[in-house]
Amino acid sequence: MCDATPGRTLYRCRFEDPPIRDYLLGFYPGFGDADLALLADGELVIEECARCSCIWQRFAPADGLLTTLYESWAAGDGGLERHDDLAYHRAAAEEVLLALGLAGRRPSEVSVLDFGMGWGRWPRLAAAFGARAYGVELSATQAAYAATQGVTVLTLADLPDAAFHFINTEQVFEHLVEPRQTLLRLARSLVPGGWIKIAVPDGTGMAKELQRPDWRSRALNPVAPLEHLNAFSDRALGELGSRAGLRRARPPATTVYTSTIGLWPPKRIARGVARPIVRRFTPGATFFRAPS
Repeated sequence: MCDATPGRTLYRCRFEDPPIRDYLLGFYPGFGDADLALLADGELVIEECARCSCIWQRFAPADGLLTTLYESWAAGDGGLERHDDLAYHRAAAEEVLLALGLAGRRPSEVSVLDFGMGWGRWPRLAAAFGARAYGVELSATQAAYAATQGVTVLTLADLPDAAFHFINTEQVFEHLVEPRQTLLRLARSLVPGGWIKIAVPDGTGMAKELQRPDWRSRALNPVAPLEHLNAFSDRALGELGSRAGLRRARPPATTVYTSTIGLWPPKRIARGVARPIVRRFTPGATFFRAPS
């Protein structure tokens, strides 16, 4: 990842041999014995970078295999019904509010990008709050759906420079073949002082887990074969950002609290406490239900 000299090999196994063969057959709904031919003579080789401690898989699926992986083998794991619940949308709305708070300007003046947007829920929420929202997605199926829902879909290659106040990447960088080159490109798309969020599985302790790996355990999710090509520790993430010319920054606590529990100045606290009661009982705001 950081072009350092090779580190140490933590794990090695052919895809056609147990336990990795058994993992693939058990983990992917659309994967069968015939699909092993696509991985013939391939090896799962997991290494640790000597410089930044990033743990990465040497075998990286090419474009054709990536399409098969996400459109066929993993079918059913990320459909529209996934995360279609109030708790998920509330959490996503809090993330959007945090992004707008960090931008520090009116929503209509803010441009945001969701890199790896899936079905486009995050940029749709951002647009609902008034922002100019864009998305990038590898899956043609998901990108096409997001476009039908009003999301402006871009590709990494055609991202404009100095265009976005906030870039969201949620569980994306662990999947990337070229994380450093990708971040360099995304960094060019930030306005001066803009923010980028990189959320990935915590790869701390993976070297120890791989000494006696149990591939049935969720503990090895950060190095999931074929998908999670990079397992980042905090140190590795810091190195990744630094090499892209970015500096690590923490959102102000007040901005975080405002976007989550709604931290108000004192003069608004009483109004906030009373608001749920007012909404429920104020005359002229009557609720009705149809017969069940």
